[in-house]
Amino acid sequence: MVLVVFSLLMGGMLMPMAAQYQHKRESDTLRKLDGIIESLYGFALTRGRLPCPDTDGDGQEDRTNSHCTKSVASLPWVTLAVEAQDAWGRPWVYGVTKEFADDADGTGCGEEVAGMSFALCSQGDLQVKNADGHLVATALPAIVVSQGRDQFGSAQEKENRDGDKAFVKDVHSNVPGKEFDDMVGWVSLTNLQNRMVVAGRLSVPDTD
Repeated sequence: MVLVVFSLLMGGMLMPMAAQYQHKRESDTLRKLDGIIESLYGFALTRGRLPCPDTDGDGQEDRTNSHCTKSVASLPWVTLAVEAQDAWGRPWVYGVTKEFADDADGTGCGEEVAGMSFALCSQGDLQVKNADGHLVATALPAIVVSQGRDQFGSAQEKENRDGDKAFVKDVHSNVPGKEFDDMVGWVSLTNLQNRMVVAGRLSVPDTD
């Protein structure tokens, strides 16, 4: 009887501890994710472009001539000088609009600025929807995904790993067939434009 009571007590204690441990990892991952997004803004401010994805696992951006080898692969964590993995020890998925990361000035939409791979009229080609297919964000220059604790492999999570330009962000779910625990962050087009204007890297056209 004593052992039964002890087991019940231990089980009741372990559940909250496990929940606390999980919450800490989620918080740590969100903190790392926010730091990565800020590093991407900083990289763009100093280089006039965003970094290309890492396609060979060495943590550095991979380019073919002046263009990214791929639009979606792993985060170039060495290039950005950030942590290589999320709190679960998994590599980050990173996607970028190639025209925001090449070495060519401008994207052909308007006046080109020397040393800038994009202009105020440039549009990103990455988008995010929720699990129901409703648009959450569009025209994104770059996106970063943590694969979460379980890597469930549901259709929603596979969308974040298939290498295309469409991603999913939603609340955590354990519903069979709709499992989701990815964490997703991105570089906002308007935020990136604003930072570039404030820093003097881009200027608002004179309409007078």
